[in-house]
Amino acid sequence: MDIECYKKLFNSPEHHVDKDWNLQSNVLVTREMPERHTGENLAERLKSTISEFELDGKIVSSVHDNARNMNCASEKCDFDDMRCFGHTIQLCIKPCLEIPAIAKLTSRARKLVGHFKHSTTITAEMRKRQKLFGLRQNELIQDVVTRWNSTQLMIERLCEQRRVITDVMLDTTVTKKCDTHMLLKDHEWDYLVEISAVLKQMSHVTTYMCLEKDVSASVMLPIVNGLLKKHLKNSEEDSALAHKMKASISEELITCFKPYDIETAST
Repeated sequence: MDIECYKKLFNSPEHHVDKDWNLQSNVLVTREMPERHTGENLAERLKSTISEFELDGKIVSSVHDNARNMNCASEKCDFDDMRCFGHTIQLCIKPCLEIPAIAKLTSRARKLVGHFKHSTTITAEMRKRQKLFGLRQNELIQDVVTRWNSTQLMIERLCEQRRVITDVMLDTTVTKKCDTHMLLKDHEWDYLVEISAVLKQMSHVTTYMCLEKDVSASVMLPIVNGLLKKHLKNSEEDSALAHKMKASISEELITCFKPYDIETAST
């Protein structure tokens, strides 16, 4: 598509909402940037692209991650900042997962999953017992450390298959005695259930905000406030660990999004 077609597309109301009230978006340009990705260089690229498509004075804000060079570029272009919600949520959850007790538990869970993943014999035995116990024939999930939601999925799946996992690990005809120490203790399973419950709602929020067919900017602060006032509010049933998790995430959300500031409310 040539530049004239892009200009017509951008100036058309259908670029935003079509005749059936479906949100539409289009990529104006994708180009290689061989020079260093400094804030100054990024700003120059953005400014030249804006001028090329005759959009000077029409850009309201810039959505980007929390990298320093992107923050710098946005400032130099004099854009209103809109940090990527998903990336910011990830930064808010990271300190929570680094709490020593949680880090130790997730590490234990990771090793347990690895034990099943690395043995075709144990995996086959797991499938047999899933049928026997009438459980879902789901495989265990190995998380990726750089993706916190994969850790939530790993823990959730472990808790779902707890009965089968325990049965296999306690069966000495299948599991070597030297490997039985990997089986989680009852209180560790209970903690994993709590960790999964806290993280699951955060995962739902992230998934929702990544949808391309919904206007998401307007719901960021309502979602953050909802998390703080409802989901992350402590209850009498919470363990001390759950309290720590919720306090950590809440503190980070308040720091990053500033939902209670007058300046935030006025933007």
